[in-house]
Amino acid sequence: MKTKLLIMLLLANFSIHAQYTNIPDINFENKLIALGIDSGIADGQVLTSNINTLKTLNVSASGITNLKGIEDFTALTSLSCSSNKLTTIDISKNTALTVLNVYLNSLTSLNVASNTALETLSLYSNKLTSLDISANTALTNLDATDNQLNILDISNNTALKKLSISSNNLTTLNVASNTALTDLVVSKNKLNNLDVTLNTALKLLTCTDNLLTNLNVTLNTGLEILSCQNNKITNLDISNNTALINFSCASNQLSTLNISKNIALTDLDCGSNLLNSIDTSTNTALKNFYCYTNQLTSLDVSTNLAITNLVCFSNQFISLDFSKNTALSFLNCTSNSKLINLNVKNGTNTLLNFNAYSNPKLTCIQVDDVAYSNTKWANKKDPTATFYDTACPTLGIQESSFANIALYPNPSKGELHIDNVSLEKATVYNAIGQLVKSFSLNSGSTNNTISLAGLPKGVYYVYLISQDAASVKKVIVE
Repeated sequence: MKTKLLIMLLLANFSIHAQYTNIPDINFENKLIALGIDSGIADGQVLTSNINTLKTLNVSASGITNLKGIEDFTALTSLSCSSNKLTTIDISKNTALTVLNVYLNSLTSLNVASNTALETLSLYSNKLTSLDISANTALTNLDATDNQLNILDISNNTALKKLSISSNNLTTLNVASNTALTDLVVSKNKLNNLDVTLNTALKLLTCTDNLLTNLNVTLNTGLEILSCQNNKITNLDISNNTALINFSCASNQLSTLNISKNIALTDLDCGSNLLNSIDTSTNTALKNFYCYTNQLTSLDVSTNLAITNLVCFSNQFISLDFSKNTALSFLNCTSNSKLINLNVKNGTNTLLNFNAYSNPKLTCIQVDDVAYSNTKWANKKDPTATFYDTACPTLGIQESSFANIALYPNPSKGELHIDNVSLEKATVYNAIGQLVKSFSLNSGSTNNTISLAGLPKGVYYVYLISQDAASVKKVIVE
């Protein structure tokens, strides 16, 4: 009897002296219950003794709009409350925090002045218009991407190693004090100047989609990744950046680019510039090469045997030879208005994703297997282009043997006469480039007749082949 009375007195005493923390957001409390920090059903409170010694808390993606009560989690060193619906958060009492993840919310402000131990702060995809981190001198990692910041002072944050501040409204950024930086990402701002000459520890620099007219990286010899596309840069010296692996300078105003010293490059994108030549002979590690929309007249990739993806559309090529690029799995050479010959006979055509349309002068494409190419790639080229598994004849060049050719009637109802020329072969392709008829002809005669009977009405292209020359004629079948 005495024992039972003692237990009841102890329970009553505990009830009187137990402290609770208010948790007004039911989603916050339900998450605490799910984590085993609270128990029972949500009642708007949690035992303070259950939370004030916790070191780590992750309540991300829980539909929380109010994080009130977090102030009693006084021992927290790591707090993750990302992907919620928070518009404000008070972490002034959580002074032990070293890691704070509050990204993907709707915060308009954040006070971290009391959180001087912070080392990692991730708050991307919020609505912050200002951020004061002058007291956070221990910060090594900061991600404030996709906010509305107009200015960011990081002069006190000399320990910073990784800074991501893309998709804001910055017009200036001074990184002179941040000599420990290894990763700097400042894309999609309004920067017209970026001085990284003192940031010699940089391994990654991404400054795409700004207003830069100049970029000096000659002292950043440790750079492995450099992305500066979509700026207004007219000159770029990367001869000292011999560690570069991934380099993109697309959509600038470069007329020359010397990559002879960058032998470690595996990824190169120099598209949409003003280049009329590029030498990749020393870049034997290249796997992904993009040189589209320039003024290139030739392209020699015979030493780049590791290339798997090559995009070279919209240039001034007359001939392209990829016969030695046996690793090639993707090729886009469309929209080259002067291209006549294309060689992709590399022994591995069946692995190739191929696009060569919008080349109005392209008449010969060398391939491994004509039948395969006609089946798989008929709509990947213009109807005026023919697949060959032998050397290209001088297609597209009107030889004297075709000067007096007569082809009639055109339109035709079936029979087609080809006079005044000695021919060995004639092939007929439909409007989408499919081979529909092929004829072997008597080269000893200058008058030949072929039959187009049975073909549906429409436009066709007849290739007339004589030794090493050829001509293409458009014929309408009625």
